[in-house]
Amino acid sequence: MNHSVLSPTRPFSQRICVGHAFLDSDLEQVLENTVRTVVRQEGISLVTGAIGTGKSLLSQLLITCLRKSVRRVVLANGSLTTRKALLKTLLHQLGGNISRSGEAELKIAVASSISQNGPACVIIDDAHKLTTDQLEELQSLSNLTTDVSDKVSLVLVGQTRLEETLTHPSLQSLNQQISQRAFIKALNFNQMRDYLSHHVQLVGLQLEDHFDDSAIRCIYDLSDGVPRVVNQIADRSILLACRNGIEQLGEYEIQCGWADIQQMPVPKPAPALTEDQFEDSPSPEVTSSIEFGSLSESVEFGALQSDMPNDKEGDFQQTEFPNDINELQLVEMSEPLKPSECEVISPTAPLQDSVSITGDSTSSGADWENDAVVAGLLTPLEAPAVSSNVVEVQLDCDRDILIEEDAFEVESELIEIEEHLNQHYGRLFGRLRRA
Repeated sequence: MNHSVLSPTRPFSQRICVGHAFLDSDLEQVLENTVRTVVRQEGISLVTGAIGTGKSLLSQLLITCLRKSVRRVVLANGSLTTRKALLKTLLHQLGGNISRSGEAELKIAVASSISQNGPACVIIDDAHKLTTDQLEELQSLSNLTTDVSDKVSLVLVGQTRLEETLTHPSLQSLNQQISQRAFIKALNFNQMRDYLSHHVQLVGLQLEDHFDDSAIRCIYDLSDGVPRVVNQIADRSILLACRNGIEQLGEYEIQCGWADIQQMPVPKPAPALTEDQFEDSPSPEVTSSIEFGSLSESVEFGALQSDMPNDKEGDFQQTEFPNDINELQLVEMSEPLKPSECEVISPTAPLQDSVSITGDSTSSGADWENDAVVAGLLTPLEAPAVSSNVVEVQLDCDRDILIEEDAFEVESELIEIEEHLNQHYGRLFGRLRRA
């Protein structure tokens, strides 16, 4: 890799450089709308965004764009404790004398300086640190007007909690005067790729020559598209790669850079398989058939009763039956039954009387024979007597099975809830570490 990455003008620096700034379509649109609101004196502009998304860069770009059109008053840090401190800072930026000690005198001096020197644009970065009293003071400055135009254009730039501060009842008038609201989002994957390519080209390099696709994807996964975090990861990964003589960065080099930033153990590289190891590695067998058993296996008697023809005695002897049917019962089944002996026992014998099938004297011999076969097939074997102790044991087993199933379902739901909580806290702690 080119040694220029170690120079003071390295591609991924935390220092804000307006001349080398990368403007994606979203940031460019926010800048254009804010400049228009200030130049046309449409009202107060409010720009919010998450940490590290480029709010301070937008403030610097706004100062550059308004250099020739309006006088600028910039408060780069909103950490001012009192209204008096805010007024003194504004007066100092306007070039006035800050030796006055009273708050009322400072207000008069600020208003007088603005009236004498013409309209001014007050840009406050980190405006989320301002108190409600200080925001009320800024509102009073924005109310300074002439017959033609406003004397003060106010631009508030801060984190998203500034929106919550502005919902205070005492700031309702200020909230109504906001005519342009914008939110700076993190970069998506394609924008982050263009961001990396833009900064690498600043030192005469090409992104494809020094970052493979896995490295770019890893940077995006670790940074969530936040430009400040992207700069940190890319800069540290390039530095470590230069020390180790690596020309092209992959996912492992990015992970090492991130681990160095977070002071975590360096990850171990995954061992690469050689050609012989890859060929010898077992591959899972894939089959499209599911085997339930051989087709030659016997079918239990009674499973296909409706499809069985009226076979001869020899056919029944060749069929395999369950073990609980003895030879005597098989002989009785195979013998032809007389019409007077045909009797069907209902499956619900304890609840209803048995029903006898008696032949009609006018029926043909073939009908008698068919009725006898059906009756013989439908006659069940005598069920063995079951004691009450066995029934109680079976009921206890069924109840234990139901309890185990309910416990398993509850345990599965608890495991799922725990996984969701772990993912949520993992993302939260990751954002806290990056913050």
